Amino acid sequence: MSSLGGDVIALQMEDHYVRIHTPTGSRLVHMTLSEAIDAVSPTDGLKTHRSWWVARHAVERIEGTPRAMRLHLRGGVSAPVARGAFVLLCEAGWIGVTAA
Repeated sequence: MSSLGGDVIALQMEDHYVRIHTPTGSRLVHMTLSEAIDAVSPTDGLKTHRSWWVARHAVERIEGTPRAMRLHLRGGVSAPVARGAFVLLCEAGWIGVTAA
């Protein structure tokens, strides 16, 4: 449980607001993404894109290639993975790396 309430599965920046995704829906809160990430701490998660943070426990499926990847989360949410974040996901053990 975070100070944002409920089971947060993802945070999505929208202009000057953050959309807080939970398994039962979402809501907008006026704050920065950094403030929202601090508020969900210590939940295990990563910033997967400049405008997205995802909780590790919410990932159901990973789809795509390192250049065009998406994380499919509980509650039907789909989050993008920036090319630069692919390495972070690998280092954190979210993605198994296979030899080329």
